[in-house]
Amino acid sequence: MIGLTSDQSFDLVLARHRHLPAEERPTFRFRFITGRQRIVIEETFEQTDGDTNSQFMRKCFEAIRPHLVGWSNQPGGVPFDPSAFEDVVTWEDLLRIKAQWSMAALEADDQKKSK
Repeated sequence: MIGLTSDQSFDLVLARHRHLPAEERPTFRFRFITGRQRIVIEETFEQTDGDTNSQFMRKCFEAIRPHLVGWSNQPGGVPFDPSAFEDVVTWEDLLRIKAQWSMAALEADDQKKSK
């Protein structure tokens, strides 16, 4: 069963950073989300509704930000602050985070079950 409370979360490391030692690897921590919450995120990324590129990008960051509960090893040592999400993540990396989200959550859930 996937955790659905705010104290249950998982780490997400972008594929291009996995080769780095753990103490240097930029890592994002997200809380597990419900299916309904995931649908909202997917719909946000699918519906441009005549938005400008910047409006669309802002909506996408806003859709994911509430589920971000921490990060570590960000370039420049930026301390965790959800309002700084756009300062540590490029648009391209946000798309990668969204694409890797499900697999990272499944791997974390599998690791919990195997302990």
